[in-house]
Amino acid sequence: MSIISLKNISVHYGKNVVLSDVNAEIYKGDIIAILGASGSGKSALLRAINFIEPPTSGEILFMGKPINEKKIDQTRLKIGMVFKDSRLFSHLSLMENISLGPVNYLKKSKQKANNDSLLLLKSVGLAEKANYYPHQIRERQRLRVALARSIAMNPEVLLIDDSAGLLEQIALDGILSYVENNTQKKQTILIETHDIDYIRSSTNRVFYLDEKSIYEEGSPDKLFNNPEREKTKDFINNLHSIRFEVHSRDFDFVDLHNNLENFCIRNHIELKSATKINLLVEELINNVIMPIYPSCSLKISYSKTVNRFMISVSYQAVEPINNMQKDDNVLESTENIISVKMIKKYATNINHTYLDNLNTINVEI
Repeated sequence: MSIISLKNISVHYGKNVVLSDVNAEIYKGDIIAILGASGSGKSALLRAINFIEPPTSGEILFMGKPINEKKIDQTRLKIGMVFKDSRLFSHLSLMENISLGPVNYLKKSKQKANNDSLLLLKSVGLAEKANYYPHQIRERQRLRVALARSIAMNPEVLLIDDSAGLLEQIALDGILSYVENNTQKKQTILIETHDIDYIRSSTNRVFYLDEKSIYEEGSPDKLFNNPEREKTKDFINNLHSIRFEVHSRDFDFVDLHNNLENFCIRNHIELKSATKINLLVEELINNVIMPIYPSCSLKISYSKTVNRFMISVSYQAVEPINNMQKDDNVLESTENIISVKMIKKYATNINHTYLDNLNTINVEI
């Protein structure tokens, strides 16, 4: 029997339909990766299962019984959730954050709960920081503590929203090892993640969300190597790339920087390379293209096989000049010589193309 059954689940936010007619069976011991583009409903699916945002229609069964709001507190003791913002109590130490639930809800003694908390912190590599407070550790480490805190409640199912890609595989592996060694059971996990290495090595199923439902599902090997549907193929082929549209000279560079940082984290790109990418993007967009053109489109691709990065920036004239299309290599026409020298210093190859009134600068590093 499945541990969780999703039957015709729909989630609406006002008039916006996020999920429609989702059906799935989740079995004990499943570790399921949830993939999909931004806005495809990944977080909404996890929040619906935990009834943080109950489904608009349909039914969710847990161990054969419908989940409803009347008994949701009891159900949440068995379905834990790790949120992307960790939600730790700032006034409690890391150990206290973890032991609070077992003492109050599982009726463990404080000593037993503290001992277990230390073991859990050890499993995620933070035992030496047990008496630290959340503000004293990094965001990635806070998410590890949140993971340990959820496992401390001994849930049957764990839901993990790692849309920012902050959870390292070492923490997830450590938690799974802890569960097996201390409870002699297989943990059931649904995790929103784009960490390809983790999905390939540690999950047994993948849900790819598109068209407001589970568009395709299967083993990691099937979805990554032999997807059946076109949108799945397109998504898998673009997992190692990121796009960003710049629509004005007042664009939000902080948002772009955050997107780049998350991209580098998801793909385990070393700090040196990540810093170089950020520098080149800033020089290209802020100092070379935007002083001349009002908008551009950025794409960064990463080939893990050869450890190569391609930064592509496309731009076009608002109007043709003198009824002629504008073929312009900005690296040659810009007056910002210093930025051009810096770009050329870090690039291994640079080329310019012009097609259909669209200029594209490709910088390989």
